[in-house]
Amino acid sequence: MARCRMLIVTLVIPLIVAAVTAALFIPSPGSLTQDEQMGIALAQEATAPCDDFGGLVSVYQGKEYTDAFSSVAYLGQGIVVAGKRSWNESPPNIAIYRSTDYGLTWNTVPNASGITGRHVYFFGQHDGRVFAGTGDEGNACLMRSDDYGATWSVVLTTADLKALAGTSSKVMAVFTPVYMGEDRWLANLRNDETGWSPSPLCTPTSSGCTVYFLESLDNGDTWHAFYPTGIDTSARKMILTSDERLLYAGFVQNHGIYVSKDGGYSFSKKSDFLAFSGMADLGNGVYLAGTYEQVTPPMNVTISIYKSKDRGETWSQKTSVSRPTATGYFRTIVKVTEGLVIAYASCSEFSQSDRCAEAYMSRDDGETWTDLGPAFVGPYGKMNAIYDTVLVKPGTFIATAQPDSNILRSINLPPIADAGPDQVVERTSASGAQVTLDGSGSCDPNHGPQPLSYDWTWAGGSASSVSPTVTMPMGTTTVTLQVSDGELAGTDTVDITVQDTTPPVVTVEFPTPNLAVQDGITLQASASDPSDVAAVHFYVREPDGPQGKIVSAEFEDLTAAPDGGIGKWEYNFDTLKLPDGYYVVLARAVDTYGNAGWSTAISFSIHNWVVMQLLPSTTNSKAGRTMPVKFALRVSASVDPAQPFVYNEELAIKIYAASNPGVILQTSTFGAGARDYRIEDNKLYITNFRTLKSPESYVVEIWRLSKNFMVASFSFMTVK
Repeated sequence: MARCRMLIVTLVIPLIVAAVTAALFIPSPGSLTQDEQMGIALAQEATAPCDDFGGLVSVYQGKEYTDAFSSVAYLGQGIVVAGKRSWNESPPNIAIYRSTDYGLTWNTVPNASGITGRHVYFFGQHDGRVFAGTGDEGNACLMRSDDYGATWSVVLTTADLKALAGTSSKVMAVFTPVYMGEDRWLANLRNDETGWSPSPLCTPTSSGCTVYFLESLDNGDTWHAFYPTGIDTSARKMILTSDERLLYAGFVQNHGIYVSKDGGYSFSKKSDFLAFSGMADLGNGVYLAGTYEQVTPPMNVTISIYKSKDRGETWSQKTSVSRPTATGYFRTIVKVTEGLVIAYASCSEFSQSDRCAEAYMSRDDGETWTDLGPAFVGPYGKMNAIYDTVLVKPGTFIATAQPDSNILRSINLPPIADAGPDQVVERTSASGAQVTLDGSGSCDPNHGPQPLSYDWTWAGGSASSVSPTVTMPMGTTTVTLQVSDGELAGTDTVDITVQDTTPPVVTVEFPTPNLAVQDGITLQASASDPSDVAAVHFYVREPDGPQGKIVSAEFEDLTAAPDGGIGKWEYNFDTLKLPDGYYVVLARAVDTYGNAGWSTAISFSIHNWVVMQLLPSTTNSKAGRTMPVKFALRVSASVDPAQPFVYNEELAIKIYAASNPGVILQTSTFGAGARDYRIEDNKLYITNFRTLKSPESYVVEIWRLSKNFMVASFSFMTVK
């Protein structure tokens, strides 16, 4: 009974946020929680598969058309920094904003003294030291923070950058500081010696090359410039992958993806598509890169996402999309969790009306893509662009947007709990039945921030794990499954019905198969059932098929009584009520839920009037000792050639001395006492007798008391 929902969050939640956000405010944690909960509530009310993406919610809303937050970085410990661009304001209002709660709330930090430019580009970090470059107007600078972005200082001014590069032209931008390890930093720059037209291919002795890097070998304390070989195009962004390759997205002339295997000193061009800043490292040598395109009217551009599975050596196109604008980009691609990648297609950044930023989702590492609709809708409409993204914890990322200076946060949708289908199972024990619960259909649209935990609860019990095996009582039990991703939880219920439709197992224990009986006998059966046996009845019938033929109602439904001492059900049956012959006996057991089970029919015979053949087994023994007196009673061969043993519990065994027949020395009846007789293995009658001290001859008489006649007699003697 799983609960699902429909993906309407990307489109609807932003509209809700627009209704509750005013221009230029930093929401309190309380108001943000309200926004997110609105989105979550909508998501829970609808229905859709587990591959939903929750969309974005605004955590900072700027004034209309005040440009963009163009970069964002996660510094650890919940600290996030975002860089603000300012093309539309005069004087420029670039700034750095900072969050200490994973991007929930934001505050500006003091600008570095001497900051220049209109654009805060990308951040680079190593421990508490953070670098960020500025630019876009030919007056770039490089800033540094040594306290996780709380305060900043300019460490390289525009004049310093010109001096390092040996140029008198404008230094357009310091794009991407990258920490390479072992106190080494790189940052790619762009000057304006030849504008944005093709530049000479950089060589170790380049002089006219407009692309150069800054390098620091002392953790950013001092810097020098160098010209990497193999590059003749500018790149806004470069990333150091998890397998230590440096990807450089060339986007002007001679565009393409360039790859360095030696820490940025030399590059090889690996593709020809017009790359931009949208790149992602999915791990295991798998990379994604988005393209950039400009066209003349009519306003429609086609942009693509490419994928490499061999550490950037080769690239293949995976999707192409059209946007209604003259300039389109895949500016940012973010791996949200294993199995979830989000890419944002952006429109012209120069037009307020081109609000056509779109979100795309891949659930298979970029092989296929799904259009999720507008990236975000705020109080002033859709976005031009989603500029940059950064993962702040598994399943949650921060995005920066244009043109209304938005900082956005991905919505952590609650997990979808699926407790599996209702189950009806058969009782297997007195306590109920073992049942395997199944939560494997549960899922987490965001795949985080933590792996799903599974908690099952019901009246009187609980369990954990995806598919625990538990014992459920009789009747219907409603079990609640709660799955949690560490922040949010989803629930579902399943009804487990334990029923008893299985009949008891019943077996006739006496008479044993093919036994000959006479006089009164005790019919005996064993019966078992998880729900307890309520009653057992015996049926004595003539042989005919599996359940025999009814003799008369008198011998049907003979109600047995339980013998708690031996765990059997018994009924005293008088064989004299039936003529001698062959019969079957069956037992029927009924449990407390009315289920009835039958035993197998047991064949036996009644021989009350036949001549008995005596088979004495004792002739003499020493006087004065206790000795076993043994004998067998069998049907005469003339009646039954098989001569079956005759079983009788109503005999009397009388023993006296032949010299004094008037004195009965011992009378034995059936029982467990020392002087009683017993029947051993349906083969022998045995009783113990204490002989006289002097040698004597003895007579043993076997009497059927019910008929008051002697069946047989035999004698034995003792000696010295």
